[in-house]
Amino acid sequence: MKTAYLVSLVAVMTVMALLQISGALASNDLDVAISSVTIDGIEVTSGNQNIVIGQLAGETIPLEIVFHSDTNASDARIKAWIAGYRTDIAQSTKRMNLIDGSTYSELLSLRLPSDTEPSEEYTLYVRIETKTESYENSYHLNLQRDSYKLSILDVDASKTVNVGSNLAINVVLKNIGYENLDDTFVIASIAELGVEKKAYFEDLLSLDDEDRRDSAERQLFLRIPENTKTGIYELSVRAYNSDVSETQKLTIAVVGVEENTKVIAPIQSKEIAAGQTGEYDLIVVNSGSKVGIYTVVPEAAEGVIVSVQNPMITVPAGQTGTVKVSVKGVTEGTHLFSVNVNSDEAPVTKVTFSAVVAKKAFTGNVAILTVILAITFVVLLVVLIVLLTRKPRKTDELEESYY
Repeated sequence: MKTAYLVSLVAVMTVMALLQISGALASNDLDVAISSVTIDGIEVTSGNQNIVIGQLAGETIPLEIVFHSDTNASDARIKAWIAGYRTDIAQSTKRMNLIDGSTYSELLSLRLPSDTEPSEEYTLYVRIETKTESYENSYHLNLQRDSYKLSILDVDASKTVNVGSNLAINVVLKNIGYENLDDTFVIASIAELGVEKKAYFEDLLSLDDEDRRDSAERQLFLRIPENTKTGIYELSVRAYNSDVSETQKLTIAVVGVEENTKVIAPIQSKEIAAGQTGEYDLIVVNSGSKVGIYTVVPEAAEGVIVSVQNPMITVPAGQTGTVKVSVKGVTEGTHLFSVNVNSDEAPVTKVTFSAVVAKKAFTGNVAILTVILAITFVVLLVVLIVLLTRKPRKTDELEESYY
């Protein structure tokens, strides 16, 4: 009786040992066996159940899985994932065929959690599966943070900014190391423009507590100089303290006033008589965020004399202004002329007009006088003809009619 009991106890202990060595098997109906699992060069085969992976938190690690197949199978794939975090971290291979008696080695990569806690345990699952069968092992892991590590979680800034305005930059930092980060700063700069701004992010703890936190958010403002040329510039955001430094870079488009100004000419062609003057309207639309001061400068042209009434105009932000362009016809024909619209001596746009100069016409008063004289001349001519053709009456006929 005692012998049977001892045999049973040994059998139970043997089974438990085998389960510990082989890992937790979710299913084993697929006839395969995992030979080894290696994480970044550290082997975590089924005999090593509690592995501490150091200095890798927040990084992407290579994962090599070696297994042997004792069956033929189609559409098989290998999947690996880490459970125990907010969301599972997983990757899988493409579908493949398994051949009986073959050994396979597959490479995957997993991005480990960046804000792991010393007390947290994670489980790495490795599964080989087909559409109907699967084989799975699990491995317990502890992930260790770097002693000092700072993460720039987010940099939020507008992709475009106007010259002479402020660029707002929101920065979020997080301490993802084991140690506290004292006196943390952020410097935002555009080296090509020679501008930078510093902000103090205070102390960042390795773990949150009631009074202080392991993350912080601040807003910085960079002033873009008035004389900045339109173009693409590199914005650098550097977070640091005495122990660690982290940098993130973005591209920012700086746009000049020409990007915020539209110039409209409702009528670009007119007919004018030689010696007369015609007017063209030039409408300036300021869609920027500040007052625009514009100058309109005409270019010399043949056959016409071009001038601008009030060549300097001030247009408030979001409003429009109108400039009158006067053209005097000199010689007959079609003549093209242009005016340049500038702001702060920088060109905004050029507008081209057309003037069709016709023959010199009479003025309105001269035309009316000419018509009156013509009518008078015709009337006088008719009267003269009537008088000349009328015959004189005899004297005795006149006397007889009298009595």
